[in-house]
Amino acid sequence: MASKTLIPPEFTDDRPYEDWSRRVNWWKRQTELSADKQGAALASSFKGKALDAVLELDDDVINSENGVTAIMNKLDILFKKNTLTKKIEDIETFEKYFRE
Repeated sequence: MASKTLIPPEFTDDRPYEDWSRRVNWWKRQTELSADKQGAALASSFKGKALDAVLELDDDVINSENGVTAIMNKLDILFKKNTLTKKIEDIETFEKYFRE
């Protein structure tokens, strides 16, 4: 049977960060890569701002058993919307819908 290394999900601007984060969790469950290799595989899939942020982490952190967690924590700071920001965006979307 072939090894299930699977390519990590691509991080793009056309989908919410939260959706991508869920897909990473699915990938972690499906891949047969050991935990200490998952961080490097995930980090290798980034471009742009996400790649810049991940490159700030030490290789020892990325290549540890907690590499994916460290990467996700770093990206959460940049891309995860807090509850207040999300509610404001929802209100603005609602108001625009009725004004147009």
